[in-house]
Amino acid sequence: MKQKITFDSPVSALSGVAEGGAREKQLFKLGIYTVGDLLSHYPRAYEDRGDVRSIADEPEGEPHAYVLTVVTAASITTPRRGMTILKFRAADDSGTAEVCFFNQHYLKASFPVGARMRFYGKTVRERNGIKLYSPAFEAVGAELASLVPIYRTTEGLSRKILVS
Repeated sequence: MKQKITFDSPVSALSGVAEGGAREKQLFKLGIYTVGDLLSHYPRAYEDRGDVRSIADEPEGEPHAYVLTVVTAASITTPRRGMTILKFRAADDSGTAEVCFFNQHYLKASFPVGARMRFYGKTVRERNGIKLYSPAFEAVGAELASLVPIYRTTEGLSRKILVS
């Protein structure tokens, strides 16, 4: 027989949260001990990712959403020991941008040539063109949320885990 889960139930009663396990410890770091605590863990802000801009027309400073197509294969460089940079170029009808991720080489397979992605971040204009450094990203195709909640997180516990 299944256990009835209430607001006062410990978070370990939830699927995917084992008592004494890593996920439970991560939730404890955020002050989340019960199902009620989890349900009242509200976002600290929202990002408007529905306001999609063109890459060439956007000034620096404010983060915005851009729907871009990956146009070059992702490459990884190691400028010094312990640091990797994943780079590729992505474009829309107005221009191209270089997208860079630091120490996230495991993302390489996430950006195949031809993939349409929504990136969210600040553009930086440098002498060799427009760059996006470590933007949030998601594949275009499925229905994408316009307002994305931003939660207070801790190491190993991402926003994606909290909203799922």
